[in-house]
Amino acid sequence: MIKKISLIVLTMFFACALPGCKAKTGSFSQSSKSYKFESEMTVKSSGRTTQQMKSIYYMKAGKYRMEMIPSNKPAQKMIFISDGKNSYQYNPAQNTAIKMAMPQQETAQKFLGTTKCDCQTIGGSSFKVTNQRQETFDGKLCTVCEFTSTSGKNNSMKTWMVKGSCSVLKTEAVNGNNTTTIHYYNFAENPSLGDDLFTLPAGVKIMDMNEMMKQSAGSSAMQGILDKIGH
Repeated sequence: MIKKISLIVLTMFFACALPGCKAKTGSFSQSSKSYKFESEMTVKSSGRTTQQMKSIYYMKAGKYRMEMIPSNKPAQKMIFISDGKNSYQYNPAQNTAIKMAMPQQETAQKFLGTTKCDCQTIGGSSFKVTNQRQETFDGKLCTVCEFTSTSGKNNSMKTWMVKGSCSVLKTEAVNGNNTTTIHYYNFAENPSLGDDLFTLPAGVKIMDMNEMMKQSAGSSAMQGILDKIGH
């Protein structure tokens, strides 16, 4: 099984933890195991469903892939890929991709390298534990962790973690009138995953954000020099 993941992914695939499997020492990049699992995300605003998304996750030797498929517009699928050095936001319909440097996976590494799986560990420094209780979910007895944000904002979160393990099966985040619920399922350990899952198809047009940022930084530096010498 695999470890907890929060599906807020813009600059990287896995921003909050990893779902599913029992905690082991060492990092995922050093692991010889592969993983696959799925999730369903539902976003509600003032009680009305505004978005539904299915995601499929693949992990192998420090490489990641996540396919995000909107329920009402499956043709608008977005794919996030990491080869361990760079990450790509790939749009199959437009045959384009945005390349970015791989951010540090601090939260994921924390969960992958710990054997301590409790509410406070999951909440980290961003959330304060307000309640713990037992509840059955997906046929498994879970510890339900309830949190509030330590930032003072009107944010709260709940997680359903299988008792005695690090397997998080469900998360629920509330931000004002918006509620985001994610259900993780179909966990598979050591499935056969081809290397092509973690590379872009041939012919994809790539916009390199790394180079654009370097050029922007260089232009700003040059302008600063010109300003100093009076041009």
